[in-house]
Amino acid sequence: MPIIKLTLEYDGRRYHGWQRQPRELTVQGALEAAIAEVAGRAVRVTGAGRTDAGVHALGQVASFTSNAPLPPMAWQKALNNRLPADLVVIEAASAPAGFDARRRAVGKQYDYRLWRRPTRPALMADRAWHWPYPLNIAAMRNAARRLVGRHDFAGFQNADPHRSPTRSSRCVLRACRILSRPPELIIQLEADRFLYKMARTIVGTLIEIGRGRWPASRIDEILTARDRRLAGPPAPACGLYLVAVRYKR
Repeated sequence: MPIIKLTLEYDGRRYHGWQRQPRELTVQGALEAAIAEVAGRAVRVTGAGRTDAGVHALGQVASFTSNAPLPPMAWQKALNNRLPADLVVIEAASAPAGFDARRRAVGKQYDYRLWRRPTRPALMADRAWHWPYPLNIAAMRNAARRLVGRHDFAGFQNADPHRSPTRSSRCVLRACRILSRPPELIIQLEADRFLYKMARTIVGTLIEIGRGRWPASRIDEILTARDRRLAGPPAPACGLYLVAVRYKR
């Protein structure tokens, strides 16, 4: 059957994450319900990544198969007419045979947004982490550079009940940038893959370094020890955005 590739944008505040859960509102569940209305039957959707509850997306990718006689643009319009306002298909396309949104992904980009001013935000509430305290940006950038490359990121990974115990925790972090755009501070992370809560734990650790609790060399200790207890707490979900999923051309 034809494979349809969807690129999605969503506000994660109402959702209990991407993955379908009994009696909970999830992005996958809402999307599958809309597809079933159009296709006239239940359809299983594969997402490129399992975003947590409260995490947003600007470029999540999903794929599904259907023999419904609809071109991709018609799928986009039909689904957007049925999806809630905080979930939208920004692109629909035909995918090549064998395409799978998760297995074929070769990289992802996440952005983490902090709102740096003394007063809390109104428009960005629950869309950024409000941080009214000083931060040493130079120290954070020094720490960020130490993360780039191929490392074992076990020290930045929370226990994942869905992960195989034999799966490697080695990843390639291709970029870790800190962009100051007052009042926003954006931490950009690009990797071949991300472990469970890895992005938020990296951000939380960089914040601990920026506030002066630890030196930048703490990153080296965490990578060497592979001990999650040495890293900072995960940053709140509200500031995290899945920006893009990369595929081979």
